[in-house]
Amino acid sequence: MPSLTVENYVKSICQITSAQEGRPATTGQIAAALGVSPGTVTSMLKTLDTARLATHRPYEGVSLTRAGRALALRMIRRHRLIELFLMRTLGMSWDAVHDEAEHMEHAMSDLLIDRIDEFLGHPDVDPHGAPSHAATPSRSTPKAPRGRSPTAPPATASGWRGCSISRPNSSATSRRAACRSARPGPWSGIRTAPA
Repeated sequence: MPSLTVENYVKSICQITSAQEGRPATTGQIAAALGVSPGTVTSMLKTLDTARLATHRPYEGVSLTRAGRALALRMIRRHRLIELFLMRTLGMSWDAVHDEAEHMEHAMSDLLIDRIDEFLGHPDVDPHGAPSHAATPSRSTPKAPRGRSPTAPPATASGWRGCSISRPNSSATSRRAACRSARPGPWSGIRTAPA
């Protein structure tokens, strides 16, 4: 079973490479995303390469292997389902669920995550509008979330193109403004109803 650190690294690499349309993530990008030093990232990239979760080429960047991407998508699925569960069952606000899901995604068993998915009725989207089953390896043909924009990324055999997990802005005012002005796009983290 991978460590929490390994899970966080592969998830971050997936998010970065997806945002760059598959181009490798740099050590600096990963360090900034995780709030660690570039030297720490370099050490972990060697570990991920040895574990065959990533392919690291010094001065070129890092890409996930098939196994690394599967692990990253598994973690993203867990994160999104936990966020939705916290909102629907505990009444937490959409801007409060991200940090809680970050902690919980590593501790829950696959059985519990599957039960949450079933309890929620196999939802199409998470609280931020991202596809909640983007990371479901068992779905060979993911369906588009209701209301998906034609400009959103197409479904692929491995799931939705994006690996992003939205983190809400810290200011309630800026969150409301972002919700009013947000438009779906290839890497949109939130989806809004038409005005």
